[in-house]
Amino acid sequence: MASSSDVVKKVARYKLQLTDTAESATVVKILQKLKDLDITFDILAETGIGKAVNAFRRHKQGGELAKSLVRGWKDLVPKESTSHTENGICESLPVRTHQMRPSSKQVVKKLIQRNNARENKDLE
Repeated sequence: MASSSDVVKKVARYKLQLTDTAESATVVKILQKLKDLDITFDILAETGIGKAVNAFRRHKQGGELAKSLVRGWKDLVPKESTSHTENGICESLPVRTHQMRPSSKQVVKKLIQRNNARENKDLE
């Protein structure tokens, strides 16, 4: 079995080849090689290969294979993580990865809350 760093190197090389090629046969060959690799969530996060492969979902010859790969990789992404509060109650929290960003609505809401808190503090 190849080490994780070997797989990362291969995936990075395949990603570069995918972005540099327009040949349908090459795209299909690379997607097939990716299918044969043991790719983990950490490798997906580190390399960004999921985004590169997802771009080929409408490719004439490789589209179905690209969709299949992405569907399989989505199963690797954790949906939720559990956290224990001070009183011992277990609650679910969303897992935050480097790709997840708060929506603009959430950012505005947070800014309004901070501003209101400052105003209330100034009134005291």
